[in-house]
Amino acid sequence: MKTFASASFFRVFDLLVAASNPGLKREAWQAGGVGIVHQRHSYSGATHCYVIDVFLLTMPGRRGWGLIVAKETWWNGGHQRPIKISRWSQPNSGSRRDILDWMKEQERALDRRAASRVDPTEATG
Repeated sequence: MKTFASASFFRVFDLLVAASNPGLKREAWQAGGVGIVHQRHSYSGATHCYVIDVFLLTMPGRRGWGLIVAKETWWNGGHQRPIKISRWSQPNSGSRRDILDWMKEQERALDRRAASRVDPTEATG
């Protein structure tokens, strides 16, 4: 994970959100010492609809930082499959390096958590 636009960044971000707030049932929560706020904006009409999910991440403290992550999804009138998905993220305060280091730490924690759930008999069988 080298940038805020990489596929690996968004993969880790999605896993982190799913693990820390399954089903996005809460608007605000904590993960790895970072406050996360989720806001959803949507429109649904006869010919199209869209959803914009915005996540604001805030690390408190002397070396604190802020990050905004947005995902925009569009559907046609049938609402069957998305016709366009775009994602972006941008630091809004603090050190880019500190944010990426935190994300890498979260990735390692998620990997350890997943590895501890593997049944050893399944891994060898």
